[in-house]
Amino acid sequence: FSIEKLIFGVIAVFLITAAGNALNDYYDEKTDKINKPNRPIPLKLITKKQALVFSKILFICGLILSWFVNIWAFGLALINICILWIYPKIKQKTIFSSIIAAYLCGSVFLYAFTIIMVAEKLKLCVLLFLLSFLLMLSREITKDIADIRGDKNNKITIPIKYGIKFAGLISAIIMALAVILSLYLIDFFGKIYILAIFFADTILIYCLIRLIFNAKKYADECSGLQKISAVIVIVAIIFCGIFF
Repeated sequence: FSIEKLIFGVIAVFLITAAGNALNDYYDEKTDKINKPNRPIPLKLITKKQALVFSKILFICGLILSWFVNIWAFGLALINICILWIYPKIKQKTIFSSIIAAYLCGSVFLYAFTIIMVAEKLKLCVLLFLLSFLLMLSREITKDIADIRGDKNNKITIPIKYGIKFAGLISAIIMALAVILSLYLIDFFGKIYILAIFFADTILIYCLIRLIFNAKKYADECSGLQKISAVIVIVAIIFCGIFF
């Protein structure tokens, strides 16, 4: 693959992700006043209209750059932009919003495959997609537990519909699956990955135990720890992929 396409692809992912975040802020103004009062719109750093215009510009720029990668990257980018555009509305009406958010995070690895287009790497990219999907899905559910007070009047989430205890158990099960998959991936990477996975999986096991026994009390803490764990795993994967 060419370095030029890699650069275009990385920038496109960054722009589309930023656009999705801006659009999310546009729709989440009411809940952010309670759950995330330090976001730009609640702080009145920007207006809702400015956030919407900004997101549209970033979406267009990201899509244009994807075209210069290849048709497959463009197609996946277009699909994800459509999902990102309707996601803020869907998440207010269905419990499947967590699954959509997890897919969007994991699809970065599918997009990576469209850049390199090496058949031997397809299995690895799919496995990395699944790992990222599981990590993000678990965290999204945990975050929904932590944000239940602000979400009650605006969203339908798993903890709201089925209860905090059930949501905590589901999040813990998904975390356990992520731990198993992360261990399976050891064969694809080197010693640095093993070290990173030791710390990341230790965090996940700690969190899943906490959520099983008292999800309501520890959801906020675990949501932050799960984010740290996911970052450790992804950074280790990128580092090992580049240097080993």
